[in-house]
Amino acid sequence: MRIRRTLIIALAGFAVAGTIFAKQEAMTHEQLVASLDGVQGEPLANLKRLIIAEGMPIHDALYTGPAATAELRAKLRAELRAARDATALDKGLVVHEWGSVMVLANHDGATVGYLGDDKSDLPPFVHTIEQHMQDQPMVIRKPILYFYTKQNNQLLGQVAIHARHGLITQWYPKATSVQPRYHGQLPDHLPVANGNIHWSGVRLFTDGSQDASLPAVDADHPWWHIARDVDAATVTVNGESEKFLFYRGVNRFGSKVTVKGSESDGRYALHNTGKHTIRNAVMMRVNEGRAVYQLVPALEPGQKVTVSLADASDWTADTSLARFTEQLEADGLFPKEADVVRRIWGKFFFKREGVRLLYVMPEPRADELLRFSIHPRPADVARTLIVQVECATERMTHRIAELIAQLGDQDYKVRERAQRQLERLDRFAEALLRKAVAESHDVEVRERAEAILKKLEAKKAPIK
Repeated sequence: MRIRRTLIIALAGFAVAGTIFAKQEAMTHEQLVASLDGVQGEPLANLKRLIIAEGMPIHDALYTGPAATAELRAKLRAELRAARDATALDKGLVVHEWGSVMVLANHDGATVGYLGDDKSDLPPFVHTIEQHMQDQPMVIRKPILYFYTKQNNQLLGQVAIHARHGLITQWYPKATSVQPRYHGQLPDHLPVANGNIHWSGVRLFTDGSQDASLPAVDADHPWWHIARDVDAATVTVNGESEKFLFYRGVNRFGSKVTVKGSESDGRYALHNTGKHTIRNAVMMRVNEGRAVYQLVPALEPGQKVTVSLADASDWTADTSLARFTEQLEADGLFPKEADVVRRIWGKFFFKREGVRLLYVMPEPRADELLRFSIHPRPADVARTLIVQVECATERMTHRIAELIAQLGDQDYKVRERAQRQLERLDRFAEALLRKAVAESHDVEVRERAEAILKKLEAKKAPIK
């Protein structure tokens, strides 16, 4: 991007008797940011005003520059975001959404599928479909809608979510309707398509009058009380109140970015198979509290990029979290919202060992998967859905497959040993075990896989 702006003459190399003149210069954002180095006094003040006037389009260029300007560049990025946020709030109703979708992929890039619809981290008051959805390629986790308004007791006629290729399975507060509807006994397999949820007659309170109506949550709950730590309005609908609207579900479609890689040489091939540009994707490996990562600034539709974690940047988890949190703000979240995401997911994303790809889903893609409508229409909307692709290594995939095959071994001791080892493995084993239950023709394998899954489910004690 090129800009035309009036630059102070001190930067262009002209000054007469201390008088500041101006002339027209054509500069890229990168050149403008580079001009910060070594400038002081009034020239610096004018340059800062020029950068702020550019708005958010210059934001990412401020990540790059000499160490001497790092603190200044960070302050300018914060000022840009603050100015954007203030402008949004002045427009009227503001709606922000954050959440994540998780996909498991094996070493050759194929989606593993068979993800479990885990309800163990939910407080008991959350409404759910009383059936586990255990065979989907994508789990939609914690989408949360915050509402900001200057009008106390504002009425929203409707807030609706439509999952074209998915199903809404959990929500709070109580919804006016959830579709598809089933009367009596639920079918063995719910159709995962055209899921809808809507809340009618939603009230937004900014005066704190409804805060006492929020349901009690234990202080040691892993995330619900943290999600309340924002300046959003309190939402009251159908006799229930909360600081947000929450929903969760499953989806039949996986990530539009495939990952193929090798643990041995640390090289991973990313391929954007979608029709939208992916920005600031992070390929990372976490081991013993340190994250090595490669940032891909832009991955265009159809583009293939190979990244190497063998020579990647080496950051501590805390440093990675700081950059991650700031990027969430750049993508549209308010500072307190970004901090909520950091506190809830930071440990999992940046401290849990494994190889993963993280990127923010382009808003057009988010609208394809989870289209929402709000009446009256908000003045400003920001959707930040983080796609988390957990990548199994070739060694891990083969080892799990071997253990599952051993569940049907003729030797009883081999079957028992394989079962014990599978019970200690992570979500990849769990997903492949569900696949074995659904697809294996060996009765012994199916029965032992089901027994392991029951033990794993028992470990996920519901939160009281």
